[in-house]
Amino acid sequence: MGAPQPHRGPLQRHRLLRGVGTARGLAKLYSALVSPVDRHQPLLSADTASAFAQIQSNGFDLVLRSQKAWAVGFHTYSEIYPSLAAGSFGHSGAGGQQALVDPRNALSYSFLRRRFLFPAQADPDHNRLLRALRSAADARR
Repeated sequence: MGAPQPHRGPLQRHRLLRGVGTARGLAKLYSALVSPVDRHQPLLSADTASAFAQIQSNGFDLVLRSQKAWAVGFHTYSEIYPSLAAGSFGHSGAGGQQALVDPRNALSYSFLRRRFLFPAQADPDHNRLLRALRSAADARR
């Protein structure tokens, strides 16, 4: 008998997976990571969400050509966007897309562009939108 062979399903053949979605759907996904959504418990425990936001590397990113703080597969954002609390995390995309969650302020945010932004850095746009979102959320509390 030979050694057992690893499963060779469809995910084994592809090193890159892609998805199509909406900004609303992506914001809902990030919200579901840390808070109840549609009567379902959060997908992550508080400890796991906190670990996702722990800075692992901080410095000038040669690819993105900007200062970035990296956590475990995510960007951390309170240093870039002062309106967000420590513990916020998410990921940007090519062309200026952005999706993130701020667990302490119970906010999730996603912005998808119709056109590729060049240069790709959209931090000033996101900073203005996030400040407005935070002000609106604070006013409702």
